[in-house]
Amino acid sequence: APYQVKAYAIASSKAAICIAEGTEIIDRYAFFRAKNITTVAFPDTLREIKEETFFECKGLEELSIPDNVESLGDRSFYGCSSINKVSIGAGLQNFGLRVFFGCSALQTIEVTEANIYFDAVDNIIYDKGHTHLYYYMSTKGDEAYHIPDTVESISGYAIDGVPALKELYMPQNLNSIAGNAINANANLDSIYFLSDAPSEVSGNSISGNASDLVIFRSPSSSGWDVSPWT
Repeated sequence: APYQVKAYAIASSKAAICIAEGTEIIDRYAFFRAKNITTVAFPDTLREIKEETFFECKGLEELSIPDNVESLGDRSFYGCSSINKVSIGAGLQNFGLRVFFGCSALQTIEVTEANIYFDAVDNIIYDKGHTHLYYYMSTKGDEAYHIPDTVESISGYAIDGVPALKELYMPQNLNSIAGNAINANANLDSIYFLSDAPSEVSGNSISGNASDLVIFRSPSSSGWDVSPWT
């Protein structure tokens, strides 16, 4: 069996953590609320960081995901409020939900060009072909975001807790919006659909945004006479 990190003494005063070579998995909750950690050195052997592994490690400042890491689990760095830069290596294939939610100091997200699955442009993570939107950095200061017309689908919690965002322009080819994809953006009061209603959408795909949110659509578009739009 591969080496796994199972647990860490969260009361430890150590600031710098070096995870041993040979480790392939960091298990769920392993560093849960270890608030004194500021840096983590990952081994080249690491393949998977599971759900909520570094949940609310509020001292962690910079994050470099090695090339061999294939998966970041849901909420794996949730609430790491001091992280200011994230660099993602060549091997990442799975990007979970709310991986960086609550990372309120985050200023830069980079994905190496060698990664064949993901791309980051202007601190927004897409698949390599820009057909799927995974994550919009919540600290971005733009008041308006025009989702590229190449995007066909949006992940759950992709645009989540972005206080600066006021206007969102949906792409021409959009056909799928996952649950809670556009969520808890307190000042988002206008969403513009430039084509027909997406065919795959749930009642909570757009939720918890500005109380006076208005959804606009083209008069010539169709598909709006069914749930959840009615």
